[in-house]
Amino acid sequence: MRNERSDLELIRGLQSGDQGAFEQIVRRYQSRLFNFIFRYIGESQSAEDITQEVFLKVWQAL
Repeated sequence: MRNERSDLELIRGLQSGDQGAFEQIVRRYQSRLFNFIFRYIGESQSAEDITQEVFLKVWQAL
């Protein structure tokens, strides 16, 4: 039995209101997204803020 859901399954879960799917997406991508933003802007607190804003926008869009 598979424990991890695919990104497509998570997006479908989000679209149907599954908060757990959103939490899995955040856990899966938060570190990578933060690191990408941090390398781009070079400031930790701003990178954290932007990372949170990105996930908020994802939640609102779906």
